[in-house]
Amino acid sequence: MNKKTIIALFILAGEALLPFSAQASFLNTNSATQKTLKYNLSLWNIPSAVNGETWYDDGGSYQVSVVPSTSSAWADITVNGTAVGINSKGATIYATNNPGIGIAYQVNYDPPSATTPQYAWELPNKITFTTTTSGSGYMHVKYMLVRLTENVPAGAITQAPDVTLNYHNPTGSGYPDISFLALSGISSQPKMTSCTINAPSTITLPTLYGNKLTSGAQEAIDIPTMTLTNCPGAISGIKYAFKATYGTQDASNGIIKTVTGDGYAKNVYIQLQNADGSPAMANGTHDLENYNGSGNYDLPGYKIGYYIYDENNVTAGNVKSTIQLEITYN
Repeated sequence: MNKKTIIALFILAGEALLPFSAQASFLNTNSATQKTLKYNLSLWNIPSAVNGETWYDDGGSYQVSVVPSTSSAWADITVNGTAVGINSKGATIYATNNPGIGIAYQVNYDPPSATTPQYAWELPNKITFTTTTSGSGYMHVKYMLVRLTENVPAGAITQAPDVTLNYHNPTGSGYPDISFLALSGISSQPKMTSCTINAPSTITLPTLYGNKLTSGAQEAIDIPTMTLTNCPGAISGIKYAFKATYGTQDASNGIIKTVTGDGYAKNVYIQLQNADGSPAMANGTHDLENYNGSGNYDLPGYKIGYYIYDENNVTAGNVKSTIQLEITYN
């Protein structure tokens, strides 16, 4: 009975030890790629709602080979940043220089089957190498953007945490532990979503009668309020311009040309005016002065009217012109 008991214990011990001795590996840190990548934010749009997230992605990877062994190496990261929350995966969200946008991290190896867990989100984003197969693979320090506020303030994302990638080998492995700066600096900005432009498609001026013609501006009316809605944040500013489709007669004074030909009046122009009736520049750019981030904005008030240089040279007919409202972002 005692002999049988001893044999059974020996078999059980063997079964417990086999997985431990087989499922482990060192990291060949002597040949591992050490480089610093910049954040590539052009992969995403800024999420549309508070707590909205992009997907995890990166702008490159770090080659490192694994060597089967009897004990396991592991990798993790050190983030030099200010924690501001937790995302849906349990990852720590860190601040960027724009208070409306945070960033969170994922560490994984390719192939993912080489590690436990396959994807690490919670600090310190540790993965342990348990593969029994030697070979070359790639470390990834991926990141996602998280929207933190309803209003995303103005200002590009120019600062994000520096991230250090750490490789740890067991004592006696023959391979040193190494750490290197893996992420630092910004190479590109998120994709921008344009404002929705709300402006009248047609403006009808009062009829201009011959017995009322005078030189200069006349019959000006208010342009209905023009608005920009759902404008983006995390940019430096917004500019707008009124572009004259048929060209200008005097751009600095907002005087634009009209359609010519059969049935159209001659020597009658259109003038763009400020709300107080002073000339407004055509084809030039204007800053959206109250821009402070994502949201909705009204453009300043403008008027539109006729302009005549010499009433004695006017011939009767229709008066038609086109102005395009052009929005640019910087």
